[in-house]
Amino acid sequence: MYESDVDIKIYNRKTHEIICEKSLGIFDNKKFEIVAAGNECVGYLESHQGDFSMCTPFRLGHISDYMAAELILRKLIDRHIGKNGLFNSKQDTLFALHEPLSAVEKKAFEDMGHLIGHGDVTFVECTNDWLAKYKNWEEVIWDLLDSQDKHCRYAIEFTKADRSGFAEFAARKLIFDAMRWGFSKEEMIDMIKNCDESKLRKTKYHCY
Repeated sequence: MYESDVDIKIYNRKTHEIICEKSLGIFDNKKFEIVAAGNECVGYLESHQGDFSMCTPFRLGHISDYMAAELILRKLIDRHIGKNGLFNSKQDTLFALHEPLSAVEKKAFEDMGHLIGHGDVTFVECTNDWLAKYKNWEEVIWDLLDSQDKHCRYAIEFTKADRSGFAEFAARKLIFDAMRWGFSKEEMIDMIKNCDESKLRKTKYHCY
């Protein structure tokens, strides 16, 4: 749908299922409420009449709309894991993140996890170091999820099946920013070509 949106993978600890959902939400602009989330948003606007708008609150793995992100995740967790009840008032959350986050961005995810599950929030920073021990990210996340206490019933991975979308979006944004800074597209491309890759290797980057 959007090149910059993420794919949300929900790991259900009880059933050992992985559910893949789009990071999309449909909102009723008159009632100011969410009416659809995830994959059910695809084709929704074409098949429903009303004052609706669709948004993706995650851009390149970062939260771009906090309130929409919390509502979408809450709806997806209620759908696939179940709502918190009287005797299940606490659910810990395990977030698996592939993109590097600042302290402020990480705090936004942490606060969102507290709102959704009312419990503790644990982060998995998906760097390539994990793949020295595991075959793939799913093995990493399952192992870490199974090591949590009973209150952690699910994990949420923010990823991208077709990562070329991220690259295309990032390239366009870079060119847009370069033009804002007074450089042409051609000048920015030359800068990229002449970039000192040794400096990139000295910087800790998070990878898929």
